[in-house]
Amino acid sequence: MRHLFAHAINRSLYFLQVKEIALVLLLTVSLPIVVHLIPSTGNVPIGAKLLPIFYAPLIAALLFKPQVSIFTALLAPVINHGLTGSPEWNVAIILTFELFVFVLFILGIRHYRLKWVAGPLGYAVAKLFSVLLVFMIPGLLERGSPVGFGISSLRNGIFGVILLTVIGIAALAFAKKRANQNEWNK
Repeated sequence: MRHLFAHAINRSLYFLQVKEIALVLLLTVSLPIVVHLIPSTGNVPIGAKLLPIFYAPLIAALLFKPQVSIFTALLAPVINHGLTGSPEWNVAIILTFELFVFVLFILGIRHYRLKWVAGPLGYAVAKLFSVLLVFMIPGLLERGSPVGFGISSLRNGIFGVILLTVIGIAALAFAKKRANQNEWNK
């Protein structure tokens, strides 16, 4: 009976991809912390330029079951705030919303041709929706206009968008190579 119960728990954990959620969440939380250790020139934080919090959710949305990227999107900014005090709560709320829209968009297109550019498209869609969110909840943005926020985010994050493109293509190429190897080994 114990063996049957243990087997049921193991199958449930496998189905939920708990290990994958833990790994992706760890990466999503730790990458921004590491990136923010890099000195940044100017007034724009390095994280706003490189967009490191989007890397692991992009890979997760492309390669794993949906719950991996969704849990990560909803938890990572809150955990980052709890651990480091950064981002500030209003930014954490916006970032959580952006990550959620980002992964939902990628989950929606990951089986179509557009999956190769899922990262930049997902970021643009997420930014558009976050601008709408800031319009609907004006207190989220401490200064500036919602449209200005969106435009400056896209402009400041252009290198990060390029990185999202490269990471997405690399993740899909890895998955395709692995699938081909698995097919060959049958």
